[in-house]
This record gives sequence, C-alpha cells and structure tokens, in this order.
Amino acid sequence: MFRKVSKIILLLVVFSFTFVLMACKDEGAVAPHTHIVSEDWMVSSEEHWHVCTIAGCKEVFDKGKHVYEEGSNVCSICGYKRGTTPSKPDSDPDPDPNTDPDPNTDPDPNPDPDPNTDPDPNASVLDLLSSNFKMTINTVSEYENTNSELYRVGNDFMTVYKIYIEGYGTQITIDYYKYYAETETWTRYGATSGDTKWSEKGTNLSEDDILYDSNLDLRFIINYPETPDNLGYVVNKGDKEDLYISDKKYECTIYTTPDNECQYHICVISGLQHTLKLKLYGAMITITEYKMGGVSFPTFPGEIPDLP
Repeated sequence: MFRKVSKIILLLVVFSFTFVLMACKDEGAVAPHTHIVSEDWMVSSEEHWHVCTIAGCKEVFDKGKHVYEEGSNVCSICGYKRGTTPSKPDSDPDPDPNTDPDPNTDPDPNPDPDPNTDPDPNASVLDLLSSNFKMTINTVSEYENTNSELYRVGNDFMTVYKIYIEGYGTQITIDYYKYYAETETWTRYGATSGDTKWSEKGTNLSEDDILYDSNLDLRFIINYPETPDNLGYVVNKGDKEDLYISDKKYECTIYTTPDNECQYHICVISGLQHTLKLKLYGAMITITEYKMGGVSFPTFPGEIPDLP
C-alpha cells in the first residue's frame, strides 16, 4: 500500500514539473511583473481606460464610461470630445498581442494629432483646451519660493496659491470660477485659510477673464495664431529650448524683450500656446507639472469651505 501511494505521489510531482516546463515554453506567457500604468488615456466613443505598458500585458485600469459635466461635450475624466472619432478605434481594450496584423488593412485613419499642427484660428481657447487638466507653477524670486496650481474640471476652473508666512505657517488662497451654462459666463468666488464661506468676487466673466492670472499679470494659455498676451514689445530671436515636464519633452520658442529682462518660453500643446517658463525681472516662473485627464479639484477640510 505504501509503495502504491508513493508511486501516485511521484507521478503527481512529475506531472506538475512537466506542466511547469510547458508553461515556461509558452511564448505568449508574460512573466510576473509590477504593472506600469500609462498616464495617457485610451478611449472609445463610450469609454476610457489606462493600459499596462509592459509588453504582452493585457491588464486595463480605471476603465469607465465618459463623464460629461453640464453644458460640456468633453469628458471631464479623459478629455474625449463627444461626437468625435477617437484617435484609437473602437475595439476590445484587451487585444491579443500575439495576433499578426492584417497586411491588407490600412493604417489607423485617425492617428494621434500632431500637437504642433496649426489649429482653426477661429476656434476659442476653451474649445481647444483640455477640459480636464492641472498645471503646477513654481515661482522663485529673491523674496519667495512658492507653488501655485491651476485646474480645469469640465468648464469650471480653480487656482490654488500656497504661501508660507513666517510665524503663521502656510496660507492657502483659492479662486474658483464656476460656469453657468444659461449665460455662458463664470462667477469668481474666493476663499482663504480660515474662511467659513466663499466670497463672490466677480460675475458675468468671460473666457479672457478666467484665463488671465492677475497675480502674475500673465495669461498662461493663448490661441496659437496670436502673439503672447501683453507681449507686443517682445523680440522673437528664434531661439529654441526643450523643456521636460513630467518626463515629457516640449519644444519651446523663446520670446525676449529688447532689454533682455523678460524671457518667455512658449510651447504649443494640442493647438494652444502655453507659457511653460518665464524669466521676469529676476523672478523665474516655471511649469513643473502638466497633467491632462484624471484630475479633480482639491479639497482642504477644516481650512477651506466646500465649493459653492
């Protein structure tokens, strides 16, 4: 009896070992790995998702239906514009990586657009600007080294300023621009650390009003055919410089004032000019983060009241 059981155990061990060897020879298998999730959204006309960038891995993440805010045709999560043909065709988000492509099939008729392609000069900035993005702005001068943040979610905008005050700690100041579809205008609300409610700072604001940063006297985002805002006196020397933000490379054109005291690094992203770096009379203002998709407004419980 003991010998019989031993033989059975031996057969099971041999069978298991053979199975392991067969699995190792499976060319389609993907070795165990830690997923590296792409920051870019994959989209169809109905859904969006992230993919793992490891070759052969078919895992998908954050898959969901598009979300459209009131008065907007753009998904507030991934930036897909309703009614347009996705840059990636509608298909199974988990394609078989071992399937050979059909040699008779035409290339993707809707490739990702060239970010440097001239846009429609009649399109508004908001039409071309991603409806879900975040910019982090670092300002360094003789007196400060601070970060501020600019958000867009749907048609609402928010700027967050964090300033360290010696003896008081970090003070948070927020401007929130709420969009009203009935009038197609924005109302600006403001709040500072310790406030119990938002104050109304402006009504019936236009696109120009919300894209202009009065604190920095600068418009960060402008339409491509235009010259940089308020910079009619600059000289474009034609210099170029590559800037790297969140591991992505952007080619900037440098605009300089005749006295060389101000330099503006302007880059085209998805058909719009962005000021990514600015030297302004000794101060240096730099975009350190630019993220599109997967963005929501921050909250500061106990310091800033809930949004109006």
